[in-house]
Formats: sequence, structure tokens, C-alpha cells
Amino acid sequence: MNPIEPSFNASQAAALKQTRFRWAVALVINLPLPFIALPMVGSDWVNQQPGGAGTNAMMIAVFVGLASVMLGLFARNQGYKSDWKADVIGPAGYIKGNTYFFATITAGSLGLFVLSVTGGWPAPTFAAAPIIIGLLIFNFPNGRPMLPTPPRFDGEGL
Repeated sequence: MNPIEPSFNASQAAALKQTRFRWAVALVINLPLPFIALPMVGSDWVNQQPGGAGTNAMMIAVFVGLASVMLGLFARNQGYKSDWKADVIGPAGYIKGNTYFFATITAGSLGLFVLSVTGGWPAPTFAAAPIIIGLLIFNFPNGRPMLPTPPRFDGEGL
């Protein structure tokens, strides 16, 4: 057995495959949003005065982005807790928790997209998109929560 590559049983492997599919769907939804928002808004936003509606939209974007990330992480942990046994998360809890996370941050991203299109200013979508896409890439499902935690070496006994 390769110590770097974990081995999963059949139900864990199926859960990992489903979670990776849901991750890919969230990524496919979030990747094109800034490029769709720009042509829909047009070029009128370039001539907006500083300190106006654009500043308010950016403050809303920052708040919605942070709130969706925090809510998504909280929801993922609640999903994990639904199938937690000792120090291992079961496959159903793994799927549920990650689905909650992907759905929450994608909903925040779509909300900012709607704000950009209706407000006529694409900056909220452009500001949030790299952060949300980076979070999705950083949280690529690797299945480690479904594996037992290896014992830690604390240096005692030397």
C-alpha cells in the first residue's frame, strides 16, 4: 500500500466520486460568471463616479462573499456531524457536508452575479469570482475526512 495515496473501500470511493462530480459542477457554474456579467452590463459602468453606487455594490459584495463562505463552512461541518463515527466521517456525511459547502458558496456567487447585472456594475462578480474559485480549488474533495487519523508522533520516548 502506498502511504501517500489513501485506500478507500467501495462506499467511500463512490462517495468521493459523487463529491468530485458535485465539485466540478460548482466550478463549472462559477468559472464563466464574470465573463457573462461583463457583456450583460455593458460599458456604462466605466463612467460611474467614485463613491457612488459602485462603492455600495462592493461593500455588499464583500459582505455577501464573506457570509457565504462562513455559512458554507458551518453547513459543511453540520453535514459532517450527521455521519460522524469516532474520528471518521461516513460517506453519507461526506457527500452531504461538501454538497452544502459547494451549494452555499455557489449561491453567494450567483447572488453577486444578479447584483452585478441588475446594478449595472460588474465589479462584485469580478471581485468575488477569484476568491470563490480559489476556495473551490483549495477545497478539492480528497476524501481524507473519511479515513482514520494516523497517530501523531509527539517526540516523546527519544
